Amino acid sequence: MEKSDRQQKLGRRLKEERERLGMTQAAMASAIGVGRLTGIHYELGDRTPTADVLMRLREVGVDVVYVLTGDRPNEQFDISAMEQAVELMLDLVIKLEAQPDKHVMTQALLHFYRSILSQHSKLGSAPIAASTVEVD
Repeated sequence: MEKSDRQQKLGRRLKEERERLGMTQAAMASAIGVGRLTGIHYELGDRTPTADVLMRLREVGVDVVYVLTGDRPNEQFDISAMEQAVELMLDLVIKLEAQPDKHVMTQALLHFYRSILSQHSKLGSAPIAASTVEVD
């Protein structure tokens, strides 16, 4: 029986999730209670996981919605990138010494906030309430 495009995509996304979790094929198969070859067949799109297997995949951290649809509705912001941005902001404050320029800091924070809003909207998440900020 020939695999459908949908089965192949599901298998590719399942493999992506396994790799994202840092698991080998054998470890993933063991964690969800199937044989290694069955796990391989899921990733190749030769077999489709049952509802029971999908529930076990979810229990080990697989984003099952992504595997099934290709969408990541619960995707979070990149925390590492945010931490780097905060560090840059702190470095800016230190470089400006004891008297940071209010206008410069406000503009930098607005730019940062807008980039977060932009990323948030690209993810298709619910809107974040934003108030208008005026700079002196």
